[in-house]
Amino acid sequence: MKKLLTLSLAICLSSSSFALNWQMVGARSMAMGGAGVVIASGTNAQYYNPALLGEAIGDEKTDENGFHFGVQIETPVVSSESSDSTSEGMSYIKELLKKGRAPLINSDIGFGIRRGNFGFSIRSLDVMAIRPANMATRNIAPPSQTRALADVAAFTEASFGYGFYLIEGVRLGGNLKVIQGTTMETGFNWHSDDMDFSDLMRKSWHHKKLSADWGVDLGAAVNLSELFRGNFIFNPDIGFTVKNLNTPKFKRPQKPENWTSSWNSEDYKLKPQYRVGAAIHPIADRLTIAADLDLNENETAIPNYKSQQLSAGMEVIVWNDHTLKVPLRVGMNKNLAEDNAPTYVTAGFGTIGHDFDFELGLACGDRTQKLKGHDWPNALGLSMSFAWYF
Repeated sequence: MKKLLTLSLAICLSSSSFALNWQMVGARSMAMGGAGVVIASGTNAQYYNPALLGEAIGDEKTDENGFHFGVQIETPVVSSESSDSTSEGMSYIKELLKKGRAPLINSDIGFGIRRGNFGFSIRSLDVMAIRPANMATRNIAPPSQTRALADVAAFTEASFGYGFYLIEGVRLGGNLKVIQGTTMETGFNWHSDDMDFSDLMRKSWHHKKLSADWGVDLGAAVNLSELFRGNFIFNPDIGFTVKNLNTPKFKRPQKPENWTSSWNSEDYKLKPQYRVGAAIHPIADRLTIAADLDLNENETAIPNYKSQQLSAGMEVIVWNDHTLKVPLRVGMNKNLAEDNAPTYVTAGFGTIGHDFDFELGLACGDRTQKLKGHDWPNALGLSMSFAWYF
């Protein structure tokens, strides 16, 4: 039995997440559109579905993620009106606000160890939303709205996971997490305040609040061929998972006396997230097709902007021998809750050896936006993963 040591790092700029929506954690998942409920492996199984820890790691190892670094960028539309006015030297964030868009920044950094059916990880999940102040709805007028609110939260969780076979073909699992929440909030005038991003972060840090809570994740995974002891066509897998079942809550900083616009004073809640997944294997050990779907619409840091993701992808093993396996992957990811949300088109590959793996995932939005006179995709993603065994 081998031990898997994993270290994960991700920096993400995306449209999630007041409730820390599902992120495309790991290069394999990103390349397959974010699917992972029945195909995630290693300590990433703790994020997607802890029941997958029930699959013991042996000499015939499957794909495993190790050191992970990822970036996602998305700038959702938050206004039906926009301004064509720009000024030379204006920062990208200020220009996005002026155009009626709200940048959101997510990050993920962590370290994990898996041994057998047990997993342990320390991970920090962070979110920073920069949006116009006094924003009760998305129907605002950015040209006259010059005040903005930076809402930051960092959740560092120590997660203990376990997965097991209940009966042949059925795996169950769970995570018990101790979470420290650091919430920060600050307001600024994006039209007149002369500050860069580091100034904004320092100002936010001076308005922080520390609190702690605990959380529970649960999951199930079923292989229909094993369960019914039959040869189901394409050997299908199905799964279900729920994150933060108990709705952990964290305190927010108090509103400054000199700030007269809106302020988020209620607790920061990590609401439950429900997701199902399925996968088929039309060609054993060569071709996998997987898809995940959020069962509920998750809140985001933008009022009335929801997230309900459909993730789908395909993996083809183009080379496979006793020393090296090379998979190619493609996928898509769509937020079904918002008509104007971008569709991610994803792709990637891996080189999986006996003791060390390397994987790469890329994602790009289906539309463009003009910033600083140049056309940029409205969504971008990059993820790299490493794994080593001992």
